[in-house]
Amino acid sequence: MSRQAAAGVGILLVVALIVGCSRAGSAPTSKVTGTIKHKGVPLANVNVTFTPDTGRPGTGTTDAQGQYSITTFELNDGAVPGRHRVTITPGGETPMPESPAEAARGPSAPYAAKYMQLDKTDLTAQVESGKSNQFDFDLTD
Repeated sequence: MSRQAAAGVGILLVVALIVGCSRAGSAPTSKVTGTIKHKGVPLANVNVTFTPDTGRPGTGTTDAQGQYSITTFELNDGAVPGRHRVTITPGGETPMPESPAEAARGPSAPYAAKYMQLDKTDLTAQVESGKSNQFDFDLTD
């Protein structure tokens, strides 16, 4: 193998290594945290999904105090900047928004079913790039 060919192979290997170690399909994210309550009472073990107008949704699960942190690509990395519709679903595995699993999962929570459905939720958030975004929601119905 000639030196030029060996150098070309070496460059390709370095590029492949760099690409292989990056977050596949990733985009910039900004930290997103908050608290979920129902009529002033923290909701534990509910799934919070931030669905952007374009891009990958981010999810999190509340702790005993109703606090959550959103993950999109890596643990607690936040959500992609922009406008998001927010859904709150009972604990357990989070179905993808607008999927058959989401449609099949009927209401089983103390709050209104509209918060569980992407096309009906009135919860929104504007995630700002480079900022720590705190979104607290108190579900009233």
